[in-house]
Amino acid sequence: MAAPLSCACLPTPPSWPTNGLPPILPTLISYLPSLRSLLFKIFPYFSCFRDPPSSSAFPAIEVFSVTSVPCMLSKRSKRSVVETVKPAALSASEKPQASRRAVDRSCLGDQNTVTEQDRRLSVGSSPNSRKNRASASVVTSSNLQDRVNTISTAPLDPHVFVGVDIAKDKFDVHVRPLAKKATFTNDPSGFDLFVKYLKQFPTLQLLVVEASGGYERPLVTHLIDDEVPVAVVNPRQARDFAKGLGHRAKTDPIDASDLAQFAELVKPTLTPKTPENQQELQDLVTRRRQILQIRTIEKNRQNTIHGKLPIKSVKDTIALFDKQLVAIEIAITELFNASDDWTAKTKILTSVPGVGLTTAHQLLAEISELGTVNRNQIAALGGLAPYNHDSGKLKGRRCISGGRPNVRSAIYMAAFSARRCNPIFKAFAKRLEDAGKPYLVIQVACMRKLLITLNAMLKTGLTWNRQIVQEIS
Repeated sequence: MAAPLSCACLPTPPSWPTNGLPPILPTLISYLPSLRSLLFKIFPYFSCFRDPPSSSAFPAIEVFSVTSVPCMLSKRSKRSVVETVKPAALSASEKPQASRRAVDRSCLGDQNTVTEQDRRLSVGSSPNSRKNRASASVVTSSNLQDRVNTISTAPLDPHVFVGVDIAKDKFDVHVRPLAKKATFTNDPSGFDLFVKYLKQFPTLQLLVVEASGGYERPLVTHLIDDEVPVAVVNPRQARDFAKGLGHRAKTDPIDASDLAQFAELVKPTLTPKTPENQQELQDLVTRRRQILQIRTIEKNRQNTIHGKLPIKSVKDTIALFDKQLVAIEIAITELFNASDDWTAKTKILTSVPGVGLTTAHQLLAEISELGTVNRNQIAALGGLAPYNHDSGKLKGRRCISGGRPNVRSAIYMAAFSARRCNPIFKAFAKRLEDAGKPYLVIQVACMRKLLITLNAMLKTGLTWNRQIVQEIS
């Protein structure tokens, strides 16, 4: 290939137009093949001319223009920048000619594209770019530029969880995750105000209250009547949860906040509404147990005091408690006689040798879940489930813990009697004794077996039968 020619070697065009630039490109191409390499370097978009060009393709070169050509080898020609404005803003000399010859569109594309900037070239900052979209006053793209604004940015209402810490005269409330706090009086008027306060949270998921010795029962009953989702949790579990969060301080507002977080993360089971007769039975059984404890204390004092008036006072107190016990026993019997369900359950429980009427009443009052859960759950509720204590190579002793102590107290005496008069439990205790088990281990094992047996009998509706009980228990 011959060496490229310099600008001085080019002939002078016969005439130069005074308004506009000369059509220099067709003249340069006529000197092919000597200027082919130079042309491809200057105009890379003419790659379609690597084959011998046809004469019909030359007129299309008029769609390009250069700003200045002092020396085509010393400086690269600059392509005129076409602004994205309306065609009316162009001068008369920059407008395309009305008459054009035929164009080979397979090489150069549509001629009308010369009024649009090539998007592959980075020429300044575009008003349609994402960077300048907020400040652009005129949107020239056909695409939807404000599509982000069409998406609703309104936040959804979060799920609300409420923790309530109850005291004797008031209760503190914490709403999570809104971090709202309130205090209400622990009386019916305070309950009504609290229910109105909760109505501003339509997305309320759960309200958690810890058992507080009976202070929580009126509020829980009021909330359940108003269809508020309530869960009464064990105070020990709530406190252990707070310690796990690293909260060592303990105040009423802090406890309410911890209970709200406990509701959000743990989501305990909802507490069902207790029937009125069940609640009354629980109160009567609790009062009978309290009177028995006080009467036992007074009987123990009777042998340690000396004097007429003190001895007379102790005797009068014991007589008063005896009279109250008789009245409470009558009230409990009337409650059971008024309920066919309790009467049937009492008949099933008392059919077991070793279980009396008082034990049956106390079990039905203290553990209403009897006959509705499985053997492992009923043992845990009664505090008779042995728990592991292993770590690595350590194999600790299995010990019982938790549960309801009143149920464990009631079942203790029943299991003690069953070991002597019930043939199944007598043989069971004998087998453990022969294995070298301690006395308390044998007693607890009999208590657990008796409670599981009673639960299975109530679930199946069967009375005591030695062969059937051995199968279901």
